[in-house]
Amino acid sequence: MKTNFKILLLLVLLTTSAFMLGFKPDLRTRLKTETSKTLVDESITVYTSAITGANDVQVLFFRTGPEAGQGEITITYSVRFNEGNSQTYTKVMASGETESTDHIQGPNPTAFAEVTGYSWTY
Repeated sequence: MKTNFKILLLLVLLTTSAFMLGFKPDLRTRLKTETSKTLVDESITVYTSAITGANDVQVLFFRTGPEAGQGEITITYSVRFNEGNSQTYTKVMASGETESTDHIQGPNPTAFAEVTGYSWTY
């Protein structure tokens, strides 16, 4: 009786171990969740450049890094004029685009403009 119990216990243990060692997550599901994320190794830089005329401000956008320019990106940025109020703008850069220029209009006259913050989404 004790021998039968030991054999039965050993079979249960071996069966459980076999299931644990043989279990593998579904590769298709794991691959889908990994590829559905947008992970791009790039840096985004936004800054103001020349002010022309009374209030035309040039804003420069750069995407740098090993994977720069992969996928469309929407950049939301804020510009402060004359050390006063800030205004928020949106820029869409297409896939493959690594640098771009925008012209925005500040208050008349604009003596000073700076980017105070920016964020992006893919």
